Amino acid sequence: GGKVMDRRNEMHRECHEKMVKGENDSKTNDNGMESNHHGARRLWYAKQRIRNACGTFAILHAIANSPISTKETSVLPNSWLQNHLQQSSLTSTPLENAKIIENDQSIEQYHREAAKKYASIQPSDQTNDDDEDVDVHYATFVHINGYLYELDGRVKDGPIRYGKTTQRDLLKDSCAVIRDWMKADLDEVLFTILALAPNHDD
Repeated sequence: GGKVMDRRNEMHRECHEKMVKGENDSKTNDNGMESNHHGARRLWYAKQRIRNACGTFAILHAIANSPISTKETSVLPNSWLQNHLQQSSLTSTPLENAKIIENDQSIEQYHREAAKKYASIQPSDQTNDDDEDVDVHYATFVHINGYLYELDGRVKDGPIRYGKTTQRDLLKDSCAVIRDWMKADLDEVLFTILALAPNHDD
């Protein structure tokens, strides 16, 4: 809803101002990417310029920034996803990552088949940096180097860093942010949370 998005955008501005002022010990470069300090993990981020593809970008952001142990159980060897993550390396810029996705005919076909199967809105062939008027949207929360990030390829200021967290507290701290959004409109019910987690049946 509009009130929720207004609150989300307000929190984005607050976080961005803190990052610009350097109110923490983690720095970002001009592309919104975390600096590659010795021993630190790099943040993988792609700009979304394909319309109606936020779910695909959310999945890519989640898996690309997940711990190695999670990737090993989530990504099949020699799959499209494994090849894509190798091609779109951690040193690529957000725009370079976007172009790789935009020029990949395989993911376009996979996406269209899934959209058709589940009667979703299909991605547009057009690319556009501007936000669209849509009722629902996917974003991703990840833990990188002790910080909680929200990754949304449509956000102009790049990754949004909310504050400190740990892999153990990632779900709890992400829910705290989402709960803040929800308070902006208590009548809004269109919220769904999906977690990328191990299968405990294995």
